[in-house]
Amino acid sequence: YVDGAMTDVKTETAYRFSVTVDSGSKISVGLGKEGYVDSGRTVVQPMIKLKSPSVTFKDKEGKDYNNRPLKYQMVTVTANDPGVTLYYRVSDGDSAYSGVYETPLEFRQTGSIEVWAMKENYETSDHKTVSVKVTYDIGDLGPSGGIIVSTAGGMFDDWKYIELAPVRADGSQYKYGYYAKKDDSEALKVFDIGKNEDQEIGNGDYYTRQLVMTMTGHAYGAIDSSWKIRPNVAGERITKTAASVADSFVYELKTKVNGRTLSFADWYLPNRTELVYILQRQLNGTINSSVLVKGNYWSTEESEDSRGAATLVIFDPESKTKKVSEFTSAAKSNMGYVLLLRKFK
Repeated sequence: YVDGAMTDVKTETAYRFSVTVDSGSKISVGLGKEGYVDSGRTVVQPMIKLKSPSVTFKDKEGKDYNNRPLKYQMVTVTANDPGVTLYYRVSDGDSAYSGVYETPLEFRQTGSIEVWAMKENYETSDHKTVSVKVTYDIGDLGPSGGIIVSTAGGMFDDWKYIELAPVRADGSQYKYGYYAKKDDSEALKVFDIGKNEDQEIGNGDYYTRQLVMTMTGHAYGAIDSSWKIRPNVAGERITKTAASVADSFVYELKTKVNGRTLSFADWYLPNRTELVYILQRQLNGTINSSVLVKGNYWSTEESEDSRGAATLVIFDPESKTKKVSEFTSAAKSNMGYVLLLRKFK
């Protein structure tokens, strides 16, 4: 019976049959045979497939915890059937999470959202995946609340934007650090001469990783006049080099996004090209970051002339020439600021 009207469907085995009904139809079934009293009716709930939800998004501008303008995409999911529960799965940069959809979702960097609908006694809707694109200009605040300093990533790069962290690493200065083999007391270089020539915008993370992997457990704070490391002098064995501080840094947002506390742990120490580029933009007024104070800043670049030195870039925000022209090959035992960069799509 469909909506109270009998539909005669004859079947010989296993009582298998099919009928086509509308989405709101009520169905019951019964058995009949000549010379016998008909059976009673049993109500059947048809497994009707739900429609996929709709996804809309728009550019929004809000404020961060310091009342600075912040760009993001606000994503809204809308049901196309009554009484359903909506679910989502978000891939947002390097993070992925899922849940029951209740309120619009905020995207701070390009990603995707997968949505579907469920309801008891109904077939789950098809899953729908939609890409969400967030675009930035130089000078905008990025996902972590830091300033976008580059948009130079190309089609075949694994990044589009570079973001300068909203803070320096613990606000302190650190040594670059010396490296020596386990069985050798002589200070060595991590990179071969000429390797630094390959440093360009966007690959400071590679050099940071190489420094960290090579120095880990074997970094020292000083050497003597014969290039010998001084591991037996109190305090000369160091665990925090400029590169390791950047690599291990974690920055946590003070406000939650989509009910989650966002943490950013993909920072790196800039190479010399990136560092000069960023400091020059600060002097030109293209960006305005409070973390760029007067001082000396470490790059990843080791000196080509000396195994005991690396490149420090000297920054004076009140420079009359408005040009970053001073960088020096300084002893790796010197103290310098550590800027933090991260790349993302």
